[in-house]
Amino acid sequence: MHEHQKIPRFHAYFERKQGRAVMWMPRSVWDDYRATTSGYVPVNIDSTPMKRVAEEASVVAALAFVHSKASGQLNLYRIDLKDHSLTINEDRFFAYLDIANDPSLRTWAAEASTSLNANLIGFLESHVAFVKMNPGPDHHLPALPATVQAVWDLRVKST
Repeated sequence: MHEHQKIPRFHAYFERKQGRAVMWMPRSVWDDYRATTSGYVPVNIDSTPMKRVAEEASVVAALAFVHSKASGQLNLYRIDLKDHSLTINEDRFFAYLDIANDPSLRTWAAEASTSLNANLIGFLESHVAFVKMNPGPDHHLPALPATVQAVWDLRVKST
């Protein structure tokens, strides 16, 4: 069973609201990253719902960071040989870290025609939602940014 099948109406509604796919990951996995607002932390891509990207492309680095108590971000850096001179692509995923406490949750549940009950709250408290962001101006890169390379190198040295 896919995680979102535990909250099918809310999941479908949230995807419509976002205008794209929503992926769920257990909060415990996100918490293991120990991401903070002070900078990037390396991420094992195989522990994320984006692991399919690693099967289809060579992921060079994956980093997470926190914007606030309610939001974070996960960035994937992968080789894309179709882009010839600019071979690194940056894919950014917005992380909803605290949907269960969002002031709009009651409205969203009503609009999703679902109950704001223990099942929904429990799921949202125990999961992080990811939505792929539109490519930014730095989507195509000739190389990893120096800050990304430095964080990734620290990860490699510590393993």
